[in-house]
Amino acid sequence: MTNPSILITHPSSPHPTPLFSPFLHPTTLKFKPNSQTTLTKRPNYHHQPRHRYRISAVRCSASPTEPPATSTTPNIFGDKKELSGFQSLVDAMSPPVRLASSVIVFAGAVAAGYGLGLRFGGSRSAGLGGAVALGAAGAGAANALNSSVPEVAAVSLHNYVAGFDHPAALKKEDIESIANKYGVSKQNAAFNAELCDVYCRYISAVIPPGNEDLKGDEAETIIKFKSALGIDDPDAAAMHMELGRRIFRQRLETGDRDGDIEQRRAFQKLIYVSTLVFGEASTFLLPWKRVFTFTESQVEVAIRDNAQRLYASKLKSVGRDVDEEQLVSLRDAQLRYRLSDELAGDIFREHTRKLVEENISAALNTLKSRTRAAKEARRFVEELDKVLAFNNLLISLRNHADASRFACGLGPVSLLGGDFDGDRKIDDLKLLYRAYVTDALSNGRMEEDKLAALSQLRNIFGLGKREAETITLDVTSKVYRKRLAQSVSSGNLEAADSKAAFLQNLCEELRFDTQKAIEIHEDIFRQKLQLAVSKGELSEEDVKALERLQIMLCIPKQTVEAAHADICGSLFEKVVKEAIAAGVDGYDAEVKQSVRKAAYGLRLTREVAISIASKAVRKIFISYIQRSRAAGSRTESARELKKMIAFNNLVVTELVADIKGESSDTTSEEPVKEKEIEVKVEEEEDEEWESLQSLRKARPSTAKPGKPSQTEITLKDDLPERDRMDLYKTYLLYCLTGEVTRIPFGAQITTKKDDSEYVLLNQLGGILGLTDKEIVEVHRSLAEQAFRQQAEVILADGQLTKARIEQLNEVQKQVGLPSQYAQKIIKSITTTKMSAALETAVGRGRLSIKEIRELKEAGVELDVMISASLRESLFKKTVDEIFSSGTGEFDEDEVYQKIPQDLNISTEKARGVVHELARSRLSNSLIQAVSLLRQRNNSGVVSSLNDLLACDKAVPSTALSWEVPEELADLFLIYLKSDPVPEKLARLQYLLDISESTAAALRTRDGSLPNGAEEEEFIMASHSHYRCYSFCCCFSVLFFLFGISSVSAQLSSTYYALTCPIALYAIKTAVLNAVAKEHRMGASLLRLHFHDCFVNGCDASLLLDDTSSFTGEKTAGPNANSVRGFDVIDAIKSKLESICPGVFSCADILAVAARDSVVALGGPTWTVQLGRRDSTTASLSSANSDLPSFAQDLPDLTSVFTSKGFTVEEMVALSGAHTTGQARCVTFRDRIYDETSISSTFATSLKSNCPSSDGDDNLSPLDVSTPVVFDNAYYKNLLNSKGLLHSDQQLFSGGSTNSQAIRLQYIRQYMEMIELGASSNVDPVATRLAAIWSTETGLYISADYTVHIHQKMASSSNSFSLMAMLLVLVLLTVSSSAQLSTDFYSKTCPKVIGTVKSVVQSAVSKEIRMGASLLRLHFHDCFVNLGGPSWDVKLGRRDSKTASLSAANSGVIPPPTSTLSNLINRFQAKGLSTKDMVALSGSHTIGQARCVLFRTRVHNETDIDASFARTRQGSCPLTPGSGDNNLAPLELQTPTAFDNNYYKNVISQKGLLHTDQQLHSGGSTDSLVESYSKDSKTFNSDFAAAMVKMGDISPLTGSSGEIRKNCRKVNS
Repeated sequence: MTNPSILITHPSSPHPTPLFSPFLHPTTLKFKPNSQTTLTKRPNYHHQPRHRYRISAVRCSASPTEPPATSTTPNIFGDKKELSGFQSLVDAMSPPVRLASSVIVFAGAVAAGYGLGLRFGGSRSAGLGGAVALGAAGAGAANALNSSVPEVAAVSLHNYVAGFDHPAALKKEDIESIANKYGVSKQNAAFNAELCDVYCRYISAVIPPGNEDLKGDEAETIIKFKSALGIDDPDAAAMHMELGRRIFRQRLETGDRDGDIEQRRAFQKLIYVSTLVFGEASTFLLPWKRVFTFTESQVEVAIRDNAQRLYASKLKSVGRDVDEEQLVSLRDAQLRYRLSDELAGDIFREHTRKLVEENISAALNTLKSRTRAAKEARRFVEELDKVLAFNNLLISLRNHADASRFACGLGPVSLLGGDFDGDRKIDDLKLLYRAYVTDALSNGRMEEDKLAALSQLRNIFGLGKREAETITLDVTSKVYRKRLAQSVSSGNLEAADSKAAFLQNLCEELRFDTQKAIEIHEDIFRQKLQLAVSKGELSEEDVKALERLQIMLCIPKQTVEAAHADICGSLFEKVVKEAIAAGVDGYDAEVKQSVRKAAYGLRLTREVAISIASKAVRKIFISYIQRSRAAGSRTESARELKKMIAFNNLVVTELVADIKGESSDTTSEEPVKEKEIEVKVEEEEDEEWESLQSLRKARPSTAKPGKPSQTEITLKDDLPERDRMDLYKTYLLYCLTGEVTRIPFGAQITTKKDDSEYVLLNQLGGILGLTDKEIVEVHRSLAEQAFRQQAEVILADGQLTKARIEQLNEVQKQVGLPSQYAQKIIKSITTTKMSAALETAVGRGRLSIKEIRELKEAGVELDVMISASLRESLFKKTVDEIFSSGTGEFDEDEVYQKIPQDLNISTEKARGVVHELARSRLSNSLIQAVSLLRQRNNSGVVSSLNDLLACDKAVPSTALSWEVPEELADLFLIYLKSDPVPEKLARLQYLLDISESTAAALRTRDGSLPNGAEEEEFIMASHSHYRCYSFCCCFSVLFFLFGISSVSAQLSSTYYALTCPIALYAIKTAVLNAVAKEHRMGASLLRLHFHDCFVNGCDASLLLDDTSSFTGEKTAGPNANSVRGFDVIDAIKSKLESICPGVFSCADILAVAARDSVVALGGPTWTVQLGRRDSTTASLSSANSDLPSFAQDLPDLTSVFTSKGFTVEEMVALSGAHTTGQARCVTFRDRIYDETSISSTFATSLKSNCPSSDGDDNLSPLDVSTPVVFDNAYYKNLLNSKGLLHSDQQLFSGGSTNSQAIRLQYIRQYMEMIELGASSNVDPVATRLAAIWSTETGLYISADYTVHIHQKMASSSNSFSLMAMLLVLVLLTVSSSAQLSTDFYSKTCPKVIGTVKSVVQSAVSKEIRMGASLLRLHFHDCFVNLGGPSWDVKLGRRDSKTASLSAANSGVIPPPTSTLSNLINRFQAKGLSTKDMVALSGSHTIGQARCVLFRTRVHNETDIDASFARTRQGSCPLTPGSGDNNLAPLELQTPTAFDNNYYKNVISQKGLLHTDQQLHSGGSTDSLVESYSKDSKTFNSDFAAAMVKMGDISPLTGSSGEIRKNCRKVNS
């Protein structure tokens, strides 16, 4: 096949066309008109002096219009070229001749010119002119002669190569001879261009067309030809690139797909061959990627694919007899083809696999052929042996010493990845494996080599170990059975001296597992036994045959017995079931005979037969019991039990007798012996049986004589002891009360029963398997229950009088209860009543430690009667009294040893209580002393200071501090004048931090204290001095603040405290109003802040509209149709400008509004650092690049947040802002229609609002659970694959954020907004500092700084009247807009906390219930001293001026009959979450409830513990109006201690109120209840947080409401 010429001249061209080679400097080359080259000039796009020409397109394959070449040597270089006459003349000259001719022509021309000039000009000058003229012409002729030499040489070179029969045989000397002949070199453009043309034609011919594969020698052939031509690598590479351009153009021009594929293949081969030709230099010489815009991978694919084809072609010569020489050759070829070891190994393994597959296919065809001859039966084995031999050869070559020189991929053959790797083919491989195993065992044994061959074959086939073992075991089992049958039939096994040794040897020959052999033996025995009993019984011959088989097969006795019991037992069970199915009337003589025959004929032991019969009988017994339990009354239940007793007497007893082979009318010896033993036991327990009348009647010895019932089959193991005793009790009550028959009109008739029923009761006890002890316990428990019910009524007040003793004795006789048991019940009742009285006395503070000691001396067991928590409370109260006694005494032995011992409290716990009380009382005593000082109560001051000293003695303290040192001096002076003990005075001096000089000065004062007016004047002067001092300090503070405000650009939570103090309140009010109108606005304001901060920091650039100098950020992709709420921000800004113009920045408005929005939706709060400044420009590009997209994956999201300084955990936390707000359909359409990581039901629910092709702006909530509440439901949605946006679900998709998403489901960590709020990266706007967001800040700076400067700037004494007026104005403004704070009263009423605490402690000590009552008061108003948690109470609320009875009755406060959903809705309406609701419900761990609130629950509801309900029914009768106000503790175990027992009770169905039990009734709150019941710390923490949250429900602050003087009345 010939390739067209690269350079073709159009035949109609009248003139030679100059050729400018694209690889050399432009040089003119002239050709004849019929030359085969044509040049088309390419436009010079780069205006370079060098011209480039486009060579007309030439296909690498034969032209479609040309017939295929038929000659064996294609004319790849075209026809020979002809020389013109002049060129022929030049060609005939040698270089010396050309040189001489040039000289002669030039000299002759000069001479002729000189002669002609001299002749015609007549002068020498004319002669010289003529010489010059003709000399120039001669020089031109000589130059023309020499300049045509390269062209002639090029034609000569072309003709020489074109006439070469074998171009590959061309030698470098031939080319050099042509160059030397004409005196040219590669520097001659025409000659070099011909060299390039020849080379280009050659490589075009060597590389096969697109559909043909490379042969592998192309690169070597081209390299050899290139070397022969002597062409440089850059020129040769240019030809390769030119060929690439041609192919590329042809590919673009190709209209059909097949042609495109062909050209692509051709291009890939060109790239590959070129890379081999130039080696490492190909990277620089062949710029495929730059010229053709290929990628690195495309070039690598071209090289890889062609190398693989060449290597695969090379492998075709490799067969199953591969040797070392072939492997070395393959390795060399791999390296030459530049194929990686990995790919070469894969190709080699694929080749070996195909060779093996051929053998396997042949083996399968032979195996499956139904017409195969006998001699071909084992042909499949031969094929598999070839596979194994080939596999062994590959393994040995892999382990060869020179394996590193061999081809890659040597090793065992595997069919994985081939034609036989699939579920359909695995059955064929298993068939082959089975056949090979069968052939290996054909001689009756398994040889070692066959075992190894099977192991290799398993690996080759890719069979699992278990699959191969199953096949081998199946085949071997059949062979073993066959060998075993032969051994038995031949008598060899029976004749063997050792049957076990014979069988063991057989297993070893077959390589058979002995355990499997044992199973086969058992199976053979069972088959033999099954055959023997097919006629219904075993004959003597059958028994002997089975014994013989057992001995031969070495079957253990227990195995034989188990098989016998199983097979014969199933037959016997069938007989028994038929016998008892006939019922009471059907058990006749024929049935009895069949039972006896089966029991004996099947050779069952008595124990086995009884056991089999027991199973069937007990099922019947259970059915009777089930009907008894389902009966509607006690009488009907007893009737069913009576039927069971009759069935036992008439059927079961007969059945047992027939199984034993005895007569039912007589009693066997064994029962007689048992009877004797029972009688003996009864004699020993005679007293117990005689103690109760019902017991005497039911006593077996007193039962009427008759046919005895069986006792072998009982329900002892089928029913729990409690159930069996309850059934017995049911029948016992039937015996005691008689049969009740209901008649019309609601009446009933009771029919008494005689003592014969007790005989049946005794038999029932036997059926139930009750022991005598258990029967006695049932009778006694009934008597005790009856006695206790009446005794509790008699001893209602716990007082035991003589008359009551007589009443109790009468009751005791009536119920027949022994005296000792009656006394125990009486003692239990009186002890319980006394315990309750003692607990009440302790709880109400009526019992002192002195009375406790008296009770102990009287023998009262206080540890039993008083709970540990109450004893601890009593100890705490006693110690508190010591610390408040005013004596200053503290006896360590009494407090740490004696009192704890009396109350049975550990010393360590007592010491901890004392230390805790001492520390708290120490500061309270000082505050109380100062308070009494101001009230001029000197004696009270002395008592308080003594208490202070007592606390200090218990826990030594450091020196105390007070804001007014003068008051400490006054305290010391008063105590000094009370004539104290020197030691106490010295200690008080230390505690009050009184210096020696001050103390000495005080001692020298007049002995009398100031009284009356003098005292008042003294104190007021002191206070006046202090106020003046504080005022000056405030001056200094304000001056200091104004001084630093001009130079500080740092963020601060108090930045606007003086310049715009009510700004935060104004923002909060506006946000609350906006969210109230539209809940979505909360999420919108939060999004505004987020989108602002992520673009160049928190600088309010998002709010700027477009101007002529910049385009704002509102139209950015993430912001368009997304951010909203600008009108709210504008309204806030307008309001602030009217209050404090030009002060509060828009950036700070966004930060505060975001915080207030979250709080308004029920979310957390934080401190907002203020002081940002607004930017003067915006960046649309940054907004488009910096904001995260809803379509981003986890790595992209992480990158975006990391670039802003956030961690992955902070990113997950901030994403939780999607717990509120809505998203447009266009942002989540792809997720609900295309993604798989989404709940199918969730996606379906969204599709109706978000069609696949419409409704882009339709909105759906981001959090479908609680869309308008700021909670952690967002994370729960993610765990359930219900994230709305793709970016949401990415947080929980198996990546690094899963643990954070799970953890954030339980805690709401939104304090990361700290960093967001301070992330302003624009230096001119604000310095990027850390900011801490808090609830209400900036309103108390004056008071705080007063104290601060009072300590730091005491030397300030200047007076500035203007600044003082300004300070007063600021303070007034602050007080009028005050917010809640934990230190609200620290200056105005510093003793309020201590005073409230003292009063509450006193009230609770008097009545424990008061703690719950006070807690309920606070709860009902908004929506501890009982061992519960503590929390910081934010203060500053103001009292309302009115109340609303209708609002309180409207259901705002959940009633005790509320359902769970109602509770959740009521609490959510107040901004409290479900978690808050469950935690707050825990307050029911203390307090009591009235009967009217829980009557319906304890009498009618079913989800309540029965014993708990009965307990509560005693104090809360069913009749309405009866006992409505009777109280019962809400929590049964520790009703006066604040703990988590409430939740434990609820889990045990002991919730007193209906609403309590609703928290654990299979609903959404079950997990919270269970969590709190297990972890009291979690409960305490959540309860405290919920209380704080509840305290924030719409409080009146600032100027709203009033401060009541009397909390029960509004101010007049």
